[in-house]
Amino acid sequence: MPLAKSLLSRTALAMVLACAVPGMAVPGLAATTSSDSKSSAKPTAKPAVKPAAKSDGKAKTTNTKTTNTKAAPKPTAKSAATAASAAPKLAPAPSLSGEHAVLRNAVTLAKNARGSEALAAAQQLDDPVARNLVTWLVIRHAPNDLGFDGIAAFLRDKPYWPTQSTLRRKAEAVLFAEKRSPQVVRAFFGDQAPLTGPGKIALARALAASGDQSTAAALVRDAWRTDDLSESSEQTIMTEFGTMISRADHKARADHFSYEPDTDRAMRAAARAGSDVVALTRARLAIARREANGAALLAQVPLTYANDPAYLFAKSQLARRADKPQEAAKALLAAPASAEAQVDTNEWWIERRLVA
Repeated sequence: MPLAKSLLSRTALAMVLACAVPGMAVPGLAATTSSDSKSSAKPTAKPAVKPAAKSDGKAKTTNTKTTNTKAAPKPTAKSAATAASAAPKLAPAPSLSGEHAVLRNAVTLAKNARGSEALAAAQQLDDPVARNLVTWLVIRHAPNDLGFDGIAAFLRDKPYWPTQSTLRRKAEAVLFAEKRSPQVVRAFFGDQAPLTGPGKIALARALAASGDQSTAAALVRDAWRTDDLSESSEQTIMTEFGTMISRADHKARADHFSYEPDTDRAMRAAARAGSDVVALTRARLAIARREANGAALLAQVPLTYANDPAYLFAKSQLARRADKPQEAAKALLAAPASAEAQVDTNEWWIERRLVA
């Protein structure tokens, strides 16, 4: 491999590591400024020689004769030329400015989610590793611009590139958006379970099309209860699979995003579940955010939720913060111990530790 291409490959691989490992510096790819370019053209200035310090007193005259030292003769143009010709000649360093500039531009475009432009710029690169770097970044930042086929091909041909899980998640999102055929979807997943909500819905479509309604419904309900779906994705799922999603699923989603808390997702789900769930969710969100009206809002929740795990969790939070550990512990002990009832077992574990 030519030296210039080898160095560019190393730079591209360093960029991959820098993206995969936050905080890693990438030598040789920092954007050059106008001052840098100007300074590189100027010769290095010689340090100024400080004059000898003068004595405070007057110099005494002595009979000792001073030795006259002759100044070194100034080099002539002829002697300088002779010395230059005698010096060994070094091979010029490989020029990477052009390739580096193209790569730097393509990387910037990809990171700014301008995937189509980044891919077009990468076509000017001769180095295959550099081109793969740009494709890898486009998958991470603008996957829709590459499309599912392009992402799937990269995953298939480059299985050792870093952040494979992230790349696969991006592929699932594009697969959901493109609504590919059941054959394509099932071939992609094979024996691997979906990693994301959109991936679960994409596989549910394929299963429903082949008549496996039961497995499709399980995937839809799981995605609905736990995954970070966008508002537009929620609307798409409700349109396609609304009959598979129950009121209990809506409440479970509202409960799940009240623990984090994620106000928008929680309230959208609560609104689909009913006004009573809206009251409970609003109170829980206020308590989670430590708002002053949290206790008042919890008091307005219908009594039918007095033994609901989400209600008891909020009650424990209020009691603990009011320095009433026994009341908080009583609320926690009254809740069901099942993971399905608690929804977010991590938050329950944390609350128990705080109360204990």
